[in-house]
Amino acid sequence: MPLNVALISSPQYCEYIQKLERDLSLSYTLHYIVNTRSAQLPELFDSVQDRYDAFCTTGPAPEQIILRTHPDCTKPVIAITESASEFYRVLLKLLYEDR
Repeated sequence: MPLNVALISSPQYCEYIQKLERDLSLSYTLHYIVNTRSAQLPELFDSVQDRYDAFCTTGPAPEQIILRTHPDCTKPVIAITESASEFYRVLLKLLYEDR
């Protein structure tokens, strides 16, 4: 079964990364979850955490919100930047190190 990774981000970053993803051949399924308000992030994460194997956020603030409001979460939660090389590096890490 392929690894399911969720990217939790603003609509603009989701669109940007979707464009980058078209040029990559990924061996996992990347899902996009749009979040527009930091205050809603803990509730949003509650509703999706059982459906995915790993999570990415764009920036360290959303990552820390998730980690601090869900200290018992055993799935990887990692912040990425918008650069294509950083995005690819983090997803490879999720695939090979944090399975």
